[in-house]
Amino acid sequence: MKKVHTGDEGYTYIMYGERVAKEDDIVDLMGSIDELNSLIGVVRSLKPPEDVDQMLRRLQETLFRYGSDIATPIERLTSPRIAEQDIAWVENMTKEIWEKISEPRLVFVYPTGDPVAAMLHFARTVCRRAERVASKLYHSNMIMKNHLVLLNRISDLLYVLARYVNQTRGVKEELWP
Repeated sequence: MKKVHTGDEGYTYIMYGERVAKEDDIVDLMGSIDELNSLIGVVRSLKPPEDVDQMLRRLQETLFRYGSDIATPIERLTSPRIAEQDIAWVENMTKEIWEKISEPRLVFVYPTGDPVAAMLHFARTVCRRAERVASKLYHSNMIMKNHLVLLNRISDLLYVLARYVNQTRGVKEELWP
């Protein structure tokens, strides 16, 4: 018996058996979240400082819950897994790490340095791409505001973590004039 590969026609299933085209914005966001989670896994494999690794592990868990939420059609999302406390945690971690970074703070830095920091900068750009798709979906009433806001806050945290890792590991950042 020939196995049926339902994706061969360019469609996939999301929660509740809803079938959508693979080019659908929801599938695009799901893929970007999966990519971000995998990239954070790569960062963790590079052995970041322990405090950073713990934050990244929690971000990965949050991204799994995020993916579950957005794979559920909004009209059926009665108990979202992403909540205000997730946003508050990311904001608090960003503030805590930001306070540990020495001057200069409000500058543009080249996304380089320690390999862990460089990969965190890369993860930040993937997160920003996901945020752009989430913005489109939010403005089309397809996802909740918390789903948009959380990605904005995660990208901030990834930026601050990259700078923190460079500082912790004694890597001088390259500042853009």
